[in-house]
Amino acid sequence: MQDRVLAIFVAHQTPIIMAQSNKNIARTFGMYYGLFSIVLVIIQYVTGDFTVQSDPGETNWFYTLLSLVGGVAFPIFALIKIKQANDGYLSFGKGFKSSFTVFIISALFVAVWMLIYTLVLEPGYQEALMDNTYSQMQAQGGGMTEEQMDTAMQWTQSMTSPWMLALWAILTSAILGAIASLIYSAILQAKPPVGHE
Repeated sequence: MQDRVLAIFVAHQTPIIMAQSNKNIARTFGMYYGLFSIVLVIIQYVTGDFTVQSDPGETNWFYTLLSLVGGVAFPIFALIKIKQANDGYLSFGKGFKSSFTVFIISALFVAVWMLIYTLVLEPGYQEALMDNTYSQMQAQGGGMTEEQMDTAMQWTQSMTSPWMLALWAILTSAILGAIASLIYSAILQAKPPVGHE
């Protein structure tokens, strides 16, 4: 009788334990991805490749490639690990949710870095960015009136505040992460048989 009660208890607890395990795996790989992203940006900062004056077209291809590799490797490794923890099964929904969690946790790490960078390491970041933007607008000309330039600068200022930059980092990661998660989940899904949690 006791064995039967124990078996029923274990059977009911298994899905809960597996769900917690899935979340822990996704969170862990999200933290790994976040730390990886921050290390890349810190290396760029220390070597002088991450500055306000950097032209977006001059982004170092090596760092871009590493970022892309991280965006593929960490979520996929998380899904593979989750699949192994679930007897080789991975539903599309669980795969999407887990991969998306990896992206969001990583984005939170990057957002915190952006705040540290813009508020502590480079408190003049926004001012320098505004000066750089104004200089580019003047150089390009384009027939803008002074009033139009002022409006454009006000808009730029509101969109490049430290908190907005952090928010943009999270939103961008959420959008790209959702698209990537759909792809990764579709590739790695392995539907469990009927009745398997």
